[in-house]
Amino acid sequence: MAQAGRRWQRTLFPWLLHFGFIQSSSDPCVFTLRRGAEQLIIGCYVDDLFVLHSDDSPGSLYAEFTDALTNRWNVEDEGP
Repeated sequence: MAQAGRRWQRTLFPWLLHFGFIQSSSDPCVFTLRRGAEQLIIGCYVDDLFVLHSDDSPGSLYAEFTDALTNRWNVEDEGP
Protein backbone atom coordinates (compact mmCIF):
# COMPACT_ATOMS: atom_id res chain seq x y z
CA MET A 1 0.00 0.00 0.00
CA ALA A 2 1.86 3.03 -1.30
CA GLN A 3 0.09 5.58 0.92
CA ALA A 4 0.23 3.66 4.22
CA GLY A 5 3.32 5.55 5.43
CA ARG A 6 1.75 8.91 4.71
CA ARG A 7 -1.45 7.94 6.52
CA TRP A 8 0.60 6.84 9.51
CA GLN A 9 2.41 10.19 9.53
CA ARG A 10 -0.90 12.07 9.47
CA THR A 11 -1.84 10.22 12.65
CA LEU A 12 1.55 10.15 14.37
CA PHE A 13 2.78 13.71 13.78
CA PRO A 14 -0.14 15.47 15.54
CA TRP A 15 0.21 13.00 18.43
CA LEU A 16 3.93 13.83 18.77
CA LEU A 17 3.16 17.56 18.73
CA HIS A 18 0.46 17.09 21.38
CA PHE A 19 2.98 15.15 23.49
CA GLY A 20 5.20 18.25 23.39
CA PHE A 21 7.65 17.52 20.60
CA ILE A 22 8.83 20.29 18.28
CA GLN A 23 8.93 19.46 14.59
CA SER A 24 12.15 20.35 12.80
CA SER A 25 11.84 23.14 10.25
CA SER A 26 14.60 21.61 8.13
CA ASP A 27 13.22 18.05 8.13
CA PRO A 28 9.51 17.52 8.94
CA CYS A 29 10.18 13.88 9.91
CA VAL A 30 12.43 14.87 12.85
CA PHE A 31 11.04 15.88 16.25
CA THR A 32 12.77 16.97 19.45
CA LEU A 33 11.62 17.17 23.05
CA ARG A 34 13.62 18.49 26.00
CA ARG A 35 12.82 18.35 29.69
CA GLY A 36 15.56 19.57 32.00
CA ALA A 37 18.74 17.71 31.09
CA GLU A 38 16.84 15.01 29.19
CA GLN A 39 16.33 15.07 25.45
CA LEU A 40 14.53 12.89 22.94
CA ILE A 41 15.01 13.06 19.20
CA ILE A 42 12.60 11.13 17.00
CA GLY A 43 13.17 10.37 13.34
CA CYS A 44 10.28 8.93 11.36
CA TYR A 45 10.83 6.96 8.18
CA VAL A 46 7.72 5.42 6.60
CA ASP A 47 6.42 3.37 9.56
CA ASP A 48 9.64 3.20 11.61
CA LEU A 49 10.65 5.46 14.47
CA PHE A 50 14.26 6.05 15.40
CA VAL A 51 14.48 7.26 18.99
CA LEU A 52 17.60 8.87 20.39
CA HIS A 53 17.55 9.56 24.10
CA SER A 54 19.79 10.76 26.88
CA ASP A 55 18.36 8.61 29.71
CA ASP A 56 16.38 5.39 29.74
CA SER A 57 16.01 4.84 33.46
CA PRO A 58 12.54 4.22 34.94
CA GLY A 59 10.68 7.51 35.18
CA SER A 60 12.78 9.14 32.46
CA LEU A 61 11.37 11.10 29.57
CA TYR A 62 12.19 8.16 27.30
CA ALA A 63 10.29 5.74 29.56
CA GLU A 64 7.32 8.12 29.68
CA PHE A 65 7.33 8.47 25.90
CA THR A 66 7.59 4.73 25.19
CA ASP A 67 4.81 3.99 27.70
CA ALA A 68 2.55 6.58 26.07
CA LEU A 69 3.39 5.29 22.59
CA THR A 70 2.69 1.69 23.61
CA ASN A 71 -0.59 2.67 25.27
CA ARG A 72 -1.72 4.48 22.11
CA TRP A 73 -0.55 1.93 19.52
CA ASN A 74 0.58 -1.65 19.48
CA VAL A 75 4.29 -1.00 18.94
CA GLU A 76 7.40 -3.09 19.41
CA ASP A 77 10.75 -1.86 20.65
CA GLU A 78 13.28 -3.66 18.47
CA GLY A 79 16.17 -2.23 20.44
CA PRO A 80 19.38 -0.65 19.24
